[in-house]
Amino acid sequence: IDVQTPFVRMPWDEAMGRFGSDKPDTRFGMELCDLSDLVKDSGFGVFSSAIEAGGSVRAIVAKDAAGVLTRKEIDKLTEYVRGIGAKGLAFVRWVEDTPACSFAKFMAEGELEAILSRTGAEKGDVVLFVADKNKVTLPVLGALRLKIAKQLDIIPEGYNFLWITEFPFFEYD
Repeated sequence: IDVQTPFVRMPWDEAMGRFGSDKPDTRFGMELCDLSDLVKDSGFGVFSSAIEAGGSVRAIVAKDAAGVLTRKEIDKLTEYVRGIGAKGLAFVRWVEDTPACSFAKFMAEGELEAILSRTGAEKGDVVLFVADKNKVTLPVLGALRLKIAKQLDIIPEGYNFLWITEFPFFEYD
């Protein structure tokens, strides 16, 4: 270990918001993107009802993963997230000129484009969404982020030195 390497500090709220984990792996991207403000009035009830209940809609983008994350693989990921607490997994898989979207028929004109723009998704990418209360959405997407990164083999070798600060002292019970 190089003693001269400075430890990066990150508040707990930032770690959860960006990576969905209080022990995030920051060696690769695929950060969580909050889309709540874009979809709060959408026709897709899963998104709008999650926000009305005090939750959020968040997504991760798997860059250049449309070849690996086929529809069958996305179905497996959906089962995986259901097993760790999510109700389901919405997706946009952009293979053709027009992205294939599991909820496109519920979106108004321009809403999907706004989502793709916010997430930075491009042709060849897969965007995965979870909508629920933050205590579900954040850890589920954090675990999904790691699973996909391992599947795509995008985690570089080496270590990830990070000091998480400002943990919440109490949890509402």
